[in-house]
Amino acid sequence: MARYNVCELLAEAWRRAEEARSGRRVLRLNSSQQKAVDILVRVMKGSAKAPLGGVQGPPGTGKTSVVESFVHDHMADMLDDMLDELVIYVAPTNHLAAQAFERVAAALLARGYTLRDIVDRARVYGSKVTVRDCEKVFRAKGVDESPPSETALKSMVYGPVDPSVVRIVFATEYQRVSGRFTSKPGRIHLVVDEASKSPYYRAFISIADAIMRYSDYPASLVALGDPEQAITVPEAFRAQRVSLLMNKVMHLVRQHGLERDNFVMLDTTYRLPGPSEQPISHGFYDDRLRAYEPAHWRLRSLRELFEDARTRVERMLRSTVSWSTELDRLFNAVYEAVTSEKPLVVVETGEFSASRTASTYDKRRTKLGLEVSLILQAYAKAARELGSYAEPSTMVIAPYSDIVTNVAFNFKHNYGQYFDPPLSATVQAVIGGEADAVVAILGKEYSGRSDYDPWVDDNFYQTMYYNEPQVLNVQLSRHHKLMVVIGAVGKLARAGGSWAGRRLSRTAQKMQELAEQGDAVRVRLA
Repeated sequence: MARYNVCELLAEAWRRAEEARSGRRVLRLNSSQQKAVDILVRVMKGSAKAPLGGVQGPPGTGKTSVVESFVHDHMADMLDDMLDELVIYVAPTNHLAAQAFERVAAALLARGYTLRDIVDRARVYGSKVTVRDCEKVFRAKGVDESPPSETALKSMVYGPVDPSVVRIVFATEYQRVSGRFTSKPGRIHLVVDEASKSPYYRAFISIADAIMRYSDYPASLVALGDPEQAITVPEAFRAQRVSLLMNKVMHLVRQHGLERDNFVMLDTTYRLPGPSEQPISHGFYDDRLRAYEPAHWRLRSLRELFEDARTRVERMLRSTVSWSTELDRLFNAVYEAVTSEKPLVVVETGEFSASRTASTYDKRRTKLGLEVSLILQAYAKAARELGSYAEPSTMVIAPYSDIVTNVAFNFKHNYGQYFDPPLSATVQAVIGGEADAVVAILGKEYSGRSDYDPWVDDNFYQTMYYNEPQVLNVQLSRHHKLMVVIGAVGKLARAGGSWAGRRLSRTAQKMQELAEQGDAVRVRLA
């Protein structure tokens, strides 16, 4: 179970601040990110038309960089003027709350604040946030500033919030910050991260309503998130139609004609290499999402590895795996994609073998996923042996645990003595995660008993893509260099006419289009 030592977070923030002060790390924002910063500034300063804002952040578009830039360029100057005002940054997990604190602390340190200033002005609350071995950590990390006392550091994690001193609080959705106030703040500024993914944020929905209803309401709220990645909503909440905060904020902003001033979608992904962002851009973002880097930039180092190590890798595989025509075709398809600098391989298969039963296991797709991951891990081993290339990471993702568990078990059991196993995880487990190469094994392309009303089928896992099309969005947006999609893409391209079906079909059609244009490699293994 991961724990977050606030002393390690501060030490890392110190290192990041040193890089910023030396000019080795410079934040450069694109125009949509800059607009997001402007929204945060205007909402908090009270100069916006309404103290409510939304920032939609598709995969890899840099929401955290927006917050870091806001703190460095604006909030550092605002802190001492915010008398009796409190910023509360709320995240759905301990990891996100700790990550946000580290980035914000780094921005404040880079602007001249000391560790003692941060300990006095900040609080970090989370069930997995701890304080330990502070002096040892600071010494090991090379922090040359005199560290705060351990008592003061513990107060930052476990102590109360005095609004006359504390200016910013980081907390998870489960922490009751208000119960720690020594007095009532004059005004609270809420920054709610990943607001599209958690129904537990429903307490903020009434605040959003009140902000728009009462001009003197003592709060502001900016929601950061992406409804098109909202895949962690429990079925009970979905059945009860519990609103998600990000959707509520977007609705209120549009209802009051404030979309142009108080809302922005971050439109540049720094994770996905172009044109592999186009399928989700076409399916989920009305073609507004674009990649910052084209594939020929991102794949250059991987291409050199593949060209240099092809013979070595093929020899490795032939000595450990039963070489077949199918494996040969997969090997050549992956090699062609990387060496021609195409970031997408589409492995077209037949329909999911258990489409109309309760089973969530497809033997054929699982075997193909295992074979592709073997190829990629063999190249990773070659990179390690050659010593002159960075070792690429691989992740196998599927919507069902039956598939990823089988890939993980069979890889380790049969080939673990030869190759390091890739990370294997369900889509629901990889929110925010990424890898150099991703093997995306599709689930059932079956829509239920009616293409036009998938809700009539009460088996959620039977019709997952249609009940929750955002699963496909997340699955196709985890790669940094290469993605291999395995499934009946053609069937998905013919999805039904429902709201969800249109998202799925547009995404799959764009994958087909890229293959037909020569911007992706396609291999048919029905």
